[in-house]
Amino acid sequence: MTAAWSVGDGLANALNKAGNHVLRIPRGRRECPLVTVEALNLADVIIVSGPEHILRSQVKGELPTPYAFSDREVSLYEWKNEVKPPKIFMYHETNRREDQNFGFEDYLQYGDYHFFPAIQDAETFDQEHFAKGRSFWLPFGVDTDVFKPLKCPHCDYGLGTILGVREPKSGETMFQAQTNYCKVCLGSRTAPSPKDIDVGFIGLIYPKRHLYLESLARHVKDGDPIPMTGNVQVLDIDGLAYHDQAMRLAMNYRRIKVFLNLPAYSELITTKVVEVMACGSFMLTPMLEGAAEPNCIFVHGKELAYYRPSNLPFLVQTWREFVDRDQLRESIATAGMMRVRETLSLKKQIAEIFYKTIIERAKTATIQ
Repeated sequence: MTAAWSVGDGLANALNKAGNHVLRIPRGRRECPLVTVEALNLADVIIVSGPEHILRSQVKGELPTPYAFSDREVSLYEWKNEVKPPKIFMYHETNRREDQNFGFEDYLQYGDYHFFPAIQDAETFDQEHFAKGRSFWLPFGVDTDVFKPLKCPHCDYGLGTILGVREPKSGETMFQAQTNYCKVCLGSRTAPSPKDIDVGFIGLIYPKRHLYLESLARHVKDGDPIPMTGNVQVLDIDGLAYHDQAMRLAMNYRRIKVFLNLPAYSELITTKVVEVMACGSFMLTPMLEGAAEPNCIFVHGKELAYYRPSNLPFLVQTWREFVDRDQLRESIATAGMMRVRETLSLKKQIAEIFYKTIIERAKTATIQ
């Protein structure tokens, strides 16, 4: 229920747009269909987003919650022995968190392929006694149809109107022959968004973050931009309006000059980082250390900025400088946006997921 858009509805939408027919099973919602073995066996493939949350009550022997994959529908025995399509597990957490240990090893037997957003987990479970050859690192993707910058108002529908085109030379494409793009956006098709919030964070404020904000407040001086925190919710008469809420969230991301991503429990680059960056807003996020450090795939000072959570005075100084230095901040935000949209779009990740699982499996079966 609290999963990010890009690992829930956004993922299902991207699968649809890629030409797949998707049976959506959104756990905990009134529109969630009754799950049966017969219905699942009609699928070519089953993608489970967040198996450590959905299957937890059964795998760990805990009391089921209203959001769990309920024993009243499909039991673990049926899931493992009678549900036939390949099962792709896409995890939301890191196996070891500051507040708990999820025990991913308990879930491996219930899925055929496992995609971990943290590189340390992918490496750990890509071993013979776990899930060697079936364990992959896949950083969180982003729904770039929702989390996106504003369109350039000087182009036709934001498509980067070409102002001059010559006849292609031998071996050239029409694109290569284009001589002039929109003189305002220079062909980027995007426009800077008006920003009325200097420093902000949108998301859950759980105890760790609450204490961190309290400690941080002691280092904020008179005249410093003060971080604004909050949430975005859009409600209809029957509950949350998920798509409208995601669009509203993206709009709020675009309002923030410096998005201060607060420390999390999981040791990875969270979905919030890539969703904010895809909107074209500047990201200031904690540096990961130890085994989690390779997850920091973005370049500091070029695509975003990292901070060490323990150095509170320097963090305040950092956001103060980026609030004041508009040109530097926006150039870094634009570079980060382009990197995310080019490499972490769900559209591209879906192709990668299917290639590593279904296509490779078909190749193996053909060889055998």
